[in-house]
Amino acid sequence: MNTTRDNLLQQTNQLRADGWLEAAISQYVTDLEALSIVGDETGINNLWTDLHQIGSPTFTRLWAQVGEASFADRLQSLFKILGAQLDEFNFMQLSSVANQHYTLPTDEAGLLAYFDFVEELTEVVRAENPTGELTDIYTHQLRYWLDKPVIDWLDAQHIKTGAFSSPRRFFEKWVKKHHLTHKAFATSNPILHNRFRVPNNAGTAHNLALSLKNINIKDQIIGEHGYHIELIFDYTGQLVSQWNVMETYADGFINADPDQYDDEHGLQIIANTDSANYAQASGNDHVRLDVEPAAYPKHLESDLRVRAKQRFRPLTKAEFNGQTKNKWQTNIL
Repeated sequence: MNTTRDNLLQQTNQLRADGWLEAAISQYVTDLEALSIVGDETGINNLWTDLHQIGSPTFTRLWAQVGEASFADRLQSLFKILGAQLDEFNFMQLSSVANQHYTLPTDEAGLLAYFDFVEELTEVVRAENPTGELTDIYTHQLRYWLDKPVIDWLDAQHIKTGAFSSPRRFFEKWVKKHHLTHKAFATSNPILHNRFRVPNNAGTAHNLALSLKNINIKDQIIGEHGYHIELIFDYTGQLVSQWNVMETYADGFINADPDQYDDEHGLQIIANTDSANYAQASGNDHVRLDVEPAAYPKHLESDLRVRAKQRFRPLTKAEFNGQTKNKWQTNIL
């Protein structure tokens, strides 16, 4: 057997072990054959590399276009590819990302292509869950991971904060530059991303003197069919994200042990963190797919987020809207 055939067999066996569906593997072989016919050695080499970057055009096309595969099979295939597994703290680790067998995008071109993958994924999630509340913990916790490449990329820009510069200002200019559909914070209520300290972990937060200038606000990238990648910024324009608090071990796995996090500010950030959303920013689909699954005690959140949200809780709608002069009244999450 020649070397080329040996390599192809090795690759297809590896893809099968990774969790790719047979239709996707067949399409990969077809793509290789087409590149071989025209002698495109660069394309041949890039195809394998691109397939291992989550959200690349190759990854998205082969994952999304898998013939008659059910929506459930597509999701299970994705979770296996990512190496999704719950750790002892009910946090979904992605072993294939941790060991870098598959990588999240880190540059601008990769990030822009990645949004097409998120679009495809959210359509599959909605099709698999046409009615009723989302109850799958893997699908729910994937929402936090979907935001991570955006957070990491913004962090990597080393944006200086000043009178005319902040991560939020940079982000808003960037989405306009690339003609991404975008909703500014004033159109979406950030009540669930403004959680405050509850004395003795009992009752609800209240009697807080809020000002519009010191609350967290939301910015959103809106997909073609309504999904939204949601970023949270504080009043200075800095990101509010669990990914900037949770530690990464040397082996690439995330430290999700609640006992390792006792800093009040860090826990408040975790409670107020960003996430991607499978549905439009308002309406019943958003409630059943994005809002309610995160509620306690649904057991779909990590132990760390549960602890953070027990310590920091949102105001009631009446309190929040009253103290912010009903600015958010027209669009309550």
